[in-house]
Amino acid sequence: MFALDGQKTMAGMLLVFVLLLCSAAVGVEGALFRDQPGMTPEVKYEEKRDANGELEFLEVFVLPHSHDDVGWIVTLEQYYSAEVQYIYDTVIENLMNDASRKFIFVEVGYLQRWWRDASETKRKNMKELYDKKQIEFIIGGIVMPDEAAASYVAVINQMQQGHQFLTENFGAVPRIGWQIDPFGSSQGTPVMSAWDCFDALVIDRVPYWQKSAREANKSLEFVWHGTSNLGAETDIFTHLMDEYNYCTPGRYSFDSSWDIYSPPNPCPAVQPYNIRARADELVENFKRRAAWFSHNKLLWAFGCDFNYQNALLMFKNMDQLINYINENSDKYGVRVKYSLLSEYFDAIHKLDKTWGDFSGDFFPYNDNNVSYWSGYFTSRNKLKGMTRSADNVQRLVDAAFATALAGGYKLDQQKLYEYINELRYQNAVAQHHDGVSGTARPHVVDDYELRLNIGIQTSFEALQNIVPNLLDPVAAASGASGPAVSTNPQEIQTLLLQGKPVSVVLYNTLGTARDEYVEIKVPIAALNVTDSNGRSIVSQIDPSHNQIYNVTLTDQTLFGVHFDDHASNLLKKKHNALESSFFTEKQQDLYSLWFEAQIPAFGWATYFLTPISAGSPSSSTRGVVTFQQSYNPRLQHNQKDSEASHNIPVNDLSDDKIHFKNIPNGKEAASNSTITNGQLTVSFNNNGLIGGITGSHITRPFTVTQNFFQYNSSADEQQPSGAYIFRNNGTALPLGIDSNKYTLTIVQGNLVQTAHQIWHQNVFIGDRDPSKSTNVTHSIRLFRSTVNNDNSQNPIANFIETRHAVGPLQGNKEMISRWSTSIKSNGKFSQDDSGFLFLERTFNSSQSLIIPGNYYPVVMASYIQDSDYRLSVLTSQSCGCSSLASGELEVMVHRRTLQDDYRGVGSPLNDTNRIEFSHWISVDSQITAETQRAQLSLMQNNPIVPLYAAVGSQGISHWQTQYTTSFSALSKALPQNIHLLNFQVFGPSDPTIILRLQHLYQAESVSPLAAPVSIDLSTVFNSPALTLATVTPLTLSANQKLSTCQQNRWTWSSEASPNPASPRDLPLAGTTVTILPSQILTFSLTFSTTA
Repeated sequence: MFALDGQKTMAGMLLVFVLLLCSAAVGVEGALFRDQPGMTPEVKYEEKRDANGELEFLEVFVLPHSHDDVGWIVTLEQYYSAEVQYIYDTVIENLMNDASRKFIFVEVGYLQRWWRDASETKRKNMKELYDKKQIEFIIGGIVMPDEAAASYVAVINQMQQGHQFLTENFGAVPRIGWQIDPFGSSQGTPVMSAWDCFDALVIDRVPYWQKSAREANKSLEFVWHGTSNLGAETDIFTHLMDEYNYCTPGRYSFDSSWDIYSPPNPCPAVQPYNIRARADELVENFKRRAAWFSHNKLLWAFGCDFNYQNALLMFKNMDQLINYINENSDKYGVRVKYSLLSEYFDAIHKLDKTWGDFSGDFFPYNDNNVSYWSGYFTSRNKLKGMTRSADNVQRLVDAAFATALAGGYKLDQQKLYEYINELRYQNAVAQHHDGVSGTARPHVVDDYELRLNIGIQTSFEALQNIVPNLLDPVAAASGASGPAVSTNPQEIQTLLLQGKPVSVVLYNTLGTARDEYVEIKVPIAALNVTDSNGRSIVSQIDPSHNQIYNVTLTDQTLFGVHFDDHASNLLKKKHNALESSFFTEKQQDLYSLWFEAQIPAFGWATYFLTPISAGSPSSSTRGVVTFQQSYNPRLQHNQKDSEASHNIPVNDLSDDKIHFKNIPNGKEAASNSTITNGQLTVSFNNNGLIGGITGSHITRPFTVTQNFFQYNSSADEQQPSGAYIFRNNGTALPLGIDSNKYTLTIVQGNLVQTAHQIWHQNVFIGDRDPSKSTNVTHSIRLFRSTVNNDNSQNPIANFIETRHAVGPLQGNKEMISRWSTSIKSNGKFSQDDSGFLFLERTFNSSQSLIIPGNYYPVVMASYIQDSDYRLSVLTSQSCGCSSLASGELEVMVHRRTLQDDYRGVGSPLNDTNRIEFSHWISVDSQITAETQRAQLSLMQNNPIVPLYAAVGSQGISHWQTQYTTSFSALSKALPQNIHLLNFQVFGPSDPTIILRLQHLYQAESVSPLAAPVSIDLSTVFNSPALTLATVTPLTLSANQKLSTCQQNRWTWSSEASPNPASPRDLPLAGTTVTILPSQILTFSLTFSTTA
């Protein structure tokens, strides 16, 4: 998408409007004001001559293309129906009519959509054009993904799906990356592009001053180094578009619509009377731009957003100009041709030059000195959270499906694959750079969310067909069905109320065993928990947050994905074939049952919940309210109930009341209250916020506080804050916490201790709903160290879980959570890039806007540190973060602005959603914090998944003997520094399983785990249940053998690496794989039961 970048004035906007119409591009996020001619000091084009003094012609590679956003102003389907299908139809027709014409296609999401409708003749013509090298598939993902908010997990999946379609239908293997519209470029991009076996990469949006400087010193092309230790494996040659960006100059966008009755037409058709003038003008543009490069070859983009809806207009006019210039090549010193992108890079590679180097990223992107695109890091936080939940669901259903097929279970592979692939496709669509970024119009955001919900539900339907087979392999072998399971806890809540026992199958998708606390929502307090061997498990019953505050749930919940009545109704109306049991209907909130669960690596374990009668022995204990400070009159009934509950035994489960113990009389300050787990203690200040953290490992002086602040959004006409742009009006102000408007309640138990906080306010929403009561809720939780692990191996007692619910906000507010500590970070902090690489940032006082210019995207984690301590904040969804003062770390959590920011979307970020998210906090030494950070992040982003089932009339003992109550697909857990990233079925009939293994640490990490690891894959899987037959290393997207890539992929000489190393040996020796720090390796596997 192309957007208006830069200052806005009324007079200027009239000119802008004319240019927009002409370019047909400028309805996009490109740049009218950004990087326009004149921003870079003029560099004169110098003709080049060979050793004999002969003129070397400037070679111009005209690149026909259309940038087609997969949702932005309208939805994917609306764009396709109104515009994109005609681009495909008319481009193919015009290429078939003239073999000199060429075109690149990018977004496979649209290609798949067109392919579904296309006739056999159209499909045949497209294949013929590909074989004749008139068309080329560039990047090849379902979308051109965002680079700030999208996680590497989702980016890999969407790329694999797009590449798989191209391989199956065209035998095509994309060679070039094309990230020309994301709003800044991440360091993860060169790494993943290189692992996808791309020879080169094209980018566009970098800070305007960096682009101008590179134009001036002819360094728009360079070798981008992705990692510090992997060398050429993660290096890629990169072409940065010049200041005209990826769009044709406006006077050459011929398929724009013009009123011929209202001259003058700034984009006149090429005619005999004007062809010389038009050619002269075009050659002048060629030479002006060629002056910014160190060679005589120019890549000239011919197209922009949704161009070529009438391809004949584009090609017929440009044909004439190309022919005229070539007929007069001696006069012009220029030769021009239509080109594929690979043709340009083929020519550049043959130059055998030594190029400049670059390491790092291009965030934050700014297109002028008052416009920093750092707002979208947090925009539409709800959608960002849903994409993360979709990643988790995809991982779960992939794991179960692949385990079943590799184990030889007889399943309807094609049907189940289609169900599961629905989520993979819909989540891929959401990774579009105007999807997960939160920069589309509201109804388009609704469409992304609806698609994700549909995909999640179809995956659950598949899961409920797969898991019963895993639990009862004997029945599965005979074609019968195992026990019915559900992802909906309501399935067991009714049974518990009837006094019947239920089973909970806990699924672990990590390659390491889990020993953690699990929370199950239950309707009764009197329960006993037993494991698969019948042993009683210590558990804890807590009143939930909503139960304490006597509020009724307003959202409906599906596997942690929250959607309101509107979304629920849409789903039920549009997809009534899906079972309504997927929904958890509105109801009063339930108790939280906590217990320690031990689950083997990449498998499951079963636990049983049994209602007990009064006076019966139980292993469960009460979580008791020990402190409450409140203005809320709704709590008075609880206070009355508590009078009979003082000093009750913690194992008294005989009633369903909330139990209070030793409640202060209301005059006691919150600062006297704490929660603790023996390892950590959290104290609170007089406003009920975190006022300190102490622990047995915190031996040096350390102070910390947490508070919520809000920035006022700038509504300045020159550049307001909006969906893309973050522009604050002043410093952040405290949330306005009033001791008369908040409640702090502390619940203490033997396993878990929690502080619940709530602040109330009224928010103006709009004319139809002028005010709305809202609140900010905040739960801080500590877990006791689990019985079977020491803290050095299991960090469960070494972090603080915080859960938040925020919104709607007041208009023009941007809310942050700020941690202020005694850490001497001295202007430095670190944040993850794409979720798997960490970059250290240094406060940049030279930014024209200090606060927006020092904001960076975080996908999963950020931290500050000094020689004593590191404070880490792990996030459940992508957001923006910064460190504006030594010892401070702030994370933006929600935004609501009331004006458009002039970047093309034409809509304010009037997000009135209530959003839910969690942050995990740790404080420790650098080494311990770094070692545990990866483990905690995996736990947070890959939660243990409960599947619910009725035990049945034959009782628990029958379940224990009849079904597989505990299973691991692995013979032993993977090493602590290796993540089993993917284990998935590759196709609807293919026996291949795709395995990805990731090293969790970078080479420069201080953790002792940052070392190479060797694993014999033949001993990893649980034989004979899963017996490995073959292993083949692949590229990251699994579209070709790694050996083929290593033979064919180019290397590029740079100043830092003048003699780039030859490809590294294959990471596989026999069946033993060696994984280096930072690496992600991909393999195709077959198993003896599926080979």
